[in-house]
Amino acid sequence: MTELWICRHNGLSFEQERTQAREVLKNALAERIPHCPEPLLFEYGKYGKPYLKNAAWHFSVSYTHGVCLIALSDGEIGADIERLRAAKPHVASRCFTDSENRYLYQDMTLFDKRFYELWTQKEAYLKYTGEGFYRSPKSVDVLSQPICECLYTFANNDAIISLCGRSIHPVSVYQVSL
Repeated sequence: MTELWICRHNGLSFEQERTQAREVLKNALAERIPHCPEPLLFEYGKYGKPYLKNAAWHFSVSYTHGVCLIALSDGEIGADIERLRAAKPHVASRCFTDSENRYLYQDMTLFDKRFYELWTQKEAYLKYTGEGFYRSPKSVDVLSQPICECLYTFANNDAIISLCGRSIHPVSVYQVSL
């Protein structure tokens, strides 16, 4: 089971957004772990991925231009959100595999949408594995098996959201204004 909080705001600085997102995360975790005998303890993996030391919940947080995403799951998870806007072809050539670039350029009317689908999938996968951008994004092909089997991507208003995990379904989505 996975729960998503899509937090929209206007005019918050990155630091304010980050502080608010942490509060939403802590409140959501406190509701799901009501009898935790001690404060929630956050630790960091080898490449900096945060996790809870004393609870079985997993989480992932992402930010983009006025929107942040908080994903909670009972299994390991990675999540990314990006606002849909003009894509960056130079990023595609540096970060996407040959098969991803073929898919991206198949239909130029879908270029921006496909770019952010691939980008969020790639980032969600790298967060899921805990490697983040310590691993070259070009070394991961999100269209290949079995990676694509653990990805779930959808649009929410003007944003593309991707989740990666083995047990992410069902997904409950909550909209929050910061």
